[in-house]
Amino acid sequence: MRELRYKPLLGDSDVYLRDMKSHYEYIVCYMDDILCISHEPSILLQSIRQIFKLKNGFGTPTTFLGMEMKEYEHVSGRKDIRCWGLGSADYVRRVVKEIEEKAYQFGFKFPTRQAVTPWHHGYDPSFDLSELINDEVVINWYQGMIGTLRWLVEIGRIDIAHAVSVLSSYSSVPRVGHIVECLHVFRFLKETYARSLILDPIDPVLEISTSSAEHEWKEFYPVAEENIPLNMPVPKGRSVMT
Repeated sequence: MRELRYKPLLGDSDVYLRDMKSHYEYIVCYMDDILCISHEPSILLQSIRQIFKLKNGFGTPTTFLGMEMKEYEHVSGRKDIRCWGLGSADYVRRVVKEIEEKAYQFGFKFPTRQAVTPWHHGYDPSFDLSELINDEVVINWYQGMIGTLRWLVEIGRIDIAHAVSVLSSYSSVPRVGHIVECLHVFRFLKETYARSLILDPIDPVLEISTSSAEHEWKEFYPVAEENIPLNMPVPKGRSVMT
């Protein structure tokens, strides 16, 4: 990577950066996967192929770490734009099938009614007084389901983030009702397996009525300052607003 003039990022040593004067190019390395972000990625990957054997060659990415990557054309801000979307349809279908089989083995019924939301209306797990789960094997199964759901949130299914966050707080000693609600989340995923997260590059139009100074919390932290690393790269390209 050094020979190709790439340097590891300070925040993540598996992400490499190369200064192209007007912008940066990136290479993301994960085990034996490489993701190249460049205006001309084929030139760079040809250089890498002279050093290492790329067993599957290279091309436009279709998957990365379980995410399905696809280019979309859609209208945003009255403009027709092309952008990337992240999906997990195949992964969702596979894990839902596994959960359905496991539920039957552990004496639970996988929901058959359509789930239009990831959370039952009016359900509050803190008031759930159903039977505590004492079987260590069932507890481990529940923890595994939570782990799977958390990973789905990581790879783009942000619509289940709240339900997963709340249910994960009962991982050590779940109740029967918590498992039933967890299965409801998987039923919701079964209904919505094809959803994708579109990475829209157009800046959103936000109507902010108050000034940004009012959101700085200066009255609570009057001497606080953002700690900017002295050796951080100079920002280039289009800005990003959080």
